[in-house]
Amino acid sequence: MSYKVADSTLKMMKAEEGFRGYAYPDGSENGVPKFSIGYGHQIQPGENFVQPISEALATDILKTDLEKRLPNLNKVLPGGLTQRQFDQLLSYSMSFGLQRILEAKLYKLIAQSAPAEEVKKWWLSSYVTVNGIPSNGLKGRRQRQVNAFFSDPYPADPTKSKTAAIIITFVALAIIFFLTINIIRS
Repeated sequence: MSYKVADSTLKMMKAEEGFRGYAYPDGSENGVPKFSIGYGHQIQPGENFVQPISEALATDILKTDLEKRLPNLNKVLPGGLTQRQFDQLLSYSMSFGLQRILEAKLYKLIAQSAPAEEVKKWWLSSYVTVNGIPSNGLKGRRQRQVNAFFSDPYPADPTKSKTAAIIITFVALAIIFFLTINIIRS
């Protein structure tokens, strides 16, 4: 299955990030301050924006930022997620770089059908600090992501998928059995 950035994704991310037409401080890396603009776009070396940027430009930048994450997310996420669940996992991915998506424990837990409580525990405790200091804003974001993700049935419930597989196998065998009997009789 190949997931996409939907209108619902953009709407959710815009509401979560809030619009800022001017660059603002947004953490640091190795002591070097980082700045963001628009809907949480981290300004990269060589990028220059005439400020203030428009909301339309900020939306285009956000969509591009999200779409850059799709190839790696599509590699690590299982099929069967709802758009809302995918939106939350995409939102979560905005907390770290593109390459880290392939290594992120949350995605591995979901792909391995880990129990919901284990997934929630990890999700609520990861990427909740800014420069090593716990952030109530990030903790709140993680809680909103978890609540939205689990408002739909968690697709990785192994009992549901195994039960469905058993039923399908049984029905297929029954059909084969009855077809074989009819062939023998004729």
